[in-house]
Amino acid sequence: MDNHPHHGHRIGTFFLLIGFVSFFLFLLSGFSRQPAFSFFFLGVITFLIGFQLRRGVERPSSGRFRIIQQLRERQRQQKQEDQDEDKD
Repeated sequence: MDNHPHHGHRIGTFFLLIGFVSFFLFLLSGFSRQPAFSFFFLGVITFLIGFQLRRGVERPSSGRFRIIQQLRERQRQQKQEDQDEDKD
C-alpha cells in the first residue's frame, strides 16, 4: 500500500470541517429552544481529532511559487558566500 504523509493532513482537515459543521448545527439548534448537545460534543471531539492530525503531520509542498522560492534560495546562498569571503 502506498503510504503518503499528506493523508494525515487531509484527514485532519476533514475532521475540522465536520467539527465546524457540527458546532454550527448546535448553534442553530439553540434557536429552537431545544439545543442538541450531541452536535456540540460531536463538534468538539471531531475538531480536536482534526487539530491533532493536522498538527502532527508536516504540510506537503504545493509547488506553487517554485521559481520565486528558487530565486530566494540563490540570493541566500550568494549572501552566505559574500559573508564567507568577507571573513577571510
